[in-house]
Parts: sequence; structure tokens; C-alpha cells
Amino acid sequence: MLLDLLDGWGLDDDEVRYNAKNREVYILVPAIAKDEIGVSIDNGTLKVSAKPKENRPYASDTELSFSVEPSLTDKDIKAHLENGVLTIKLGEPHPKEVTAKTIAID
Repeated sequence: MLLDLLDGWGLDDDEVRYNAKNREVYILVPAIAKDEIGVSIDNGTLKVSAKPKENRPYASDTELSFSVEPSLTDKDIKAHLENGVLTIKLGEPHPKEVTAKTIAID
């Protein structure tokens, strides 16, 4: 499943990239420190938020949301910030296990 950009930061295509082969999202976040960025997952929505502690040019409170496979959890996702690029590595989705069940007849 491809990531669908739901709500953006007004970023250009060169500021948010998705590498489907590696299942990685790259987001340019210049002038924002690691402790000013939050990454969360909830029921198939991956959210990235930035809350700069002080006013700086090109840095403001903002949020970016993506649709991802609903089976992904926080344990399946890794995030790393280096040189103004936030890299989010998505793990493989978990197939839902379907097990046979016996239905009692009344």
C-alpha cells in the first residue's frame, strides 16, 4: 500500500519523498531539533508533528499525516533525524491471521 499524503506542511515534492522499495519516508526538516519532532501511529495513520521551542525562520508548528497499513504498530516503525532529514522506516505489514472457528448450533 502506498502512503497517501492526507494533510501537509505545504511542502514541495522534493521535501517529502517515499521510497516504496525500502519502505522509507524522507522529510526535510531544516532548523528543527530532534526533541521538537514527534512521530506517532494510530490505527493506520502515521503522524509527524513539529513544535519548535522558539521562533525561527522556516520553523513553525505543523503536522503531516499519512495513511499506512492498519496492521503497523510503533514496534514496526523506526525514525532517525540526521542533517535536517527525518527518515521514517516502515516495517512490513502483518497479515491478519484468519483461523477456523467452529460455530455452535443452538
